[in-house]
Amino acid sequence: MAAAYLDGGMDAALTIVQKTLGKLISEAGEDILGMDSKSLLQEYLQMKAMQQPRYDVVSFSGPDHNRVFRVQVICGTEVLGEGEGKSKKAAEQDAAKNALAAIGASGKGKDELQEQER
Repeated sequence: MAAAYLDGGMDAALTIVQKTLGKLISEAGEDILGMDSKSLLQEYLQMKAMQQPRYDVVSFSGPDHNRVFRVQVICGTEVLGEGEGKSKKAAEQDAAKNALAAIGASGKGKDELQEQER
């Protein structure tokens, strides 16, 4: 990458990064970038002066080595979203992502959520 940068500039280096690491970066998910759905949902609810979300496992299925968990995210008495995953953590992230989509805050970073509030 350094050689590509020195030879062809930033565009050449970015092309190599995208070709070699693009799939890994996209698969890494939002957790690594610090923008996970649970954190975004919590920040959104705090901005709206609402209660903290609660995550409840409503069901799980499959054998021990291949479980699928179903989780609801609840604020007060309202179910904001549901999600599924191979672990409780993954199901909670999916539920938060679905809740954000349902309330129209999906994919917005902290700055964008604050701007929406103004």
